[in-house]
Amino acid sequence: MMKNTFKNFEEYFLLFPEKAQVKLEILRKTIHAQNPHLEEYIGYQMPAFKYKNKPLLYFAAYKKHIGFYRFRMY
Repeated sequence: MMKNTFKNFEEYFLLFPEKAQVKLEILRKTIHAQNPHLEEYIGYQMPAFKYKNKPLLYFAAYKKHIGFYRFRMY
């Protein structure tokens, strides 16, 4: 099991090269622009957002891409 080595989005972003950090920050701001009431947190070792205290979506950086995952709400 991977140990959580970061506590917030900023610490997560610093794990990656500057070019990737810029893209991650753009994604973060774009998500907040859709709904400013989203809460940021780290879930499953990834930056994540909650809405009304329920998981909504996650994203993660990789060597050559950024994965974007939404939580299915029924």
